Amino acid sequence: MSIIYGFSKMDDQLYQLVLASSSPRRKELLAYTYLDFDIIKSDVPEHTDLIKPEEIVVDLARLKAHDILHHHCVDYPHPLVLGADTIVVRDDVVLGKPVDQQEAKSILLSLSGRKHHVYTGVYLASRFKQMSFYEKTEVEFSHISQDLLERYLATGESMDKAGAYGIQSYSLGFVKGVQGSYSNVVGLPVCRLMQELESFVAPKGIYESFSSHK
Repeated sequence: MSIIYGFSKMDDQLYQLVLASSSPRRKELLAYTYLDFDIIKSDVPEHTDLIKPEEIVVDLARLKAHDILHHHCVDYPHPLVLGADTIVVRDDVVLGKPVDQQEAKSILLSLSGRKHHVYTGVYLASRFKQMSFYEKTEVEFSHISQDLLERYLATGESMDKAGAYGIQSYSLGFVKGVQGSYSNVVGLPVCRLMQELESFVAPKGIYESFSSHK
């Protein structure tokens, strides 16, 4: 379910899409929408008092989108800022980014041979209208042998990723299955995003609603 706030005053004006993230994974995924966009990294502290996973990711995405919209988009006539946040949840425990390799090892061992869920929250914010939604994907790991674990940790992939792994690369050796959106696990549910953008800009079409440059 998506939630829409406010109303559109755009008329025949075009949005300028801005991604509030410097993540190379989200940059790559957003490019698959065929939309032009700019990137402005949000440095807002990622803190929320909410508890439910779906509420956490939406709230953190909101913080990022609002930070960029209100502080970094003065030169954009009609910005539409996309904020996103992804977390990994196992047994109702949120697994963030590891602080060191030892914590990464501990996280991966806790996921070995088990299922967990990945949540990504998305927040779309313009000056007159806002929308939020989240996507949930189930991921199952096979048993991770000690040798495979050490080799994966040596790649360094764990250190900047929630749950201490990136599904699009070397972790594929122990990802047994995915139920739901694969791109959601990478960091942005592309198909769902396209559907929500259609709703956001309706009655106009997506490719009639965005400009190429600010």
